[in-house]
Amino acid sequence: MAKHGAAFRKYTGCIPHKRYLLRCEEYDDLLARSANRCEICRDDASREPWGKLAIDHDHSLGLWAVRGLLCHNCNRRLDQMARDGVSAAVAYLGDAWYLRQGWPLSVPPEPGIGYRVMIPRRKTWYRHEDAWHRVDARPNLPDDHLIRDWPELVHLAGAHNMLLLTPGDRLIRWRPLLSVSYAGLEVS
Repeated sequence: MAKHGAAFRKYTGCIPHKRYLLRCEEYDDLLARSANRCEICRDDASREPWGKLAIDHDHSLGLWAVRGLLCHNCNRRLDQMARDGVSAAVAYLGDAWYLRQGWPLSVPPEPGIGYRVMIPRRKTWYRHEDAWHRVDARPNLPDDHLIRDWPELVHLAGAHNMLLLTPGDRLIRWRPLLSVSYAGLEVS
């Protein structure tokens, strides 16, 4: 097995957090916030498999709603610890990283027919009369990969990660797509 330099390790280290639509700078902020320790039990990341903490997210909101970094045990037992009133777990949930970002948590109004939404690493979606269709979908994908309703798209990426294009390809808003009218354009 070939040995790779620090630059290669730093690059490949980005791959896991991209699943959560985190930029490298945002992941670095999470590491700094946690001091490379579990945010509940304070165990060092070096004690974890692969030497990294798990990225914890709020399942009810989507992968984009990252709460923080936890060891495997705390990540697996978080809900039970919160129900049992473990103070460190309750404090952690109340200070979730995504809450500090000021991102909208509600579903913004759905754009009208003909609009497109681009989501980083999640493709481009086009608004038809009845649903959203993936623009670049391969023909052999099942229908559930091709059609999504608006709340499902927002759950997939979070409104702050969406790029909205008008039917004439005019950029409306990038980071964040907020619950406001889109520059006076029709919103259904």
